[in-house]
Amino acid sequence: MPNNEQTTNTEPTTNTEPSELFTKVKAAIRIGHNSLDDEIQDVIDAALLSLNAHGIATTGNEDDALIINAVKLYARWQFDYCGKADQFEKAWNAAIVVMALCGDYDEVPNE
Repeated sequence: MPNNEQTTNTEPTTNTEPSELFTKVKAAIRIGHNSLDDEIQDVIDAALLSLNAHGIATTGNEDDALIINAVKLYARWQFDYCGKADQFEKAWNAAIVVMALCGDYDEVPNE
């Protein structure tokens, strides 16, 4: 006998919107499809962790223009955007130096 039951999609669905930072980074590396979304998010997370490791506070600064620009540079470096990974790595390192030296992004000390 044929199965007349209606099949349902059992894959989980998420209604979460991508963060503004994710959207900006994805646009910066000119990726329009969703197949690399997990990898893009991993690169964003790595960039933010690297900034933190360099003493640059990112928590609460996710909408800061310099933080966003630094994460875009990191993503372009990691994805070898336009074959210019070396150029983007140098720009990333320069951005870290500027933010670390200006004093506006110092980590809040634990009390």
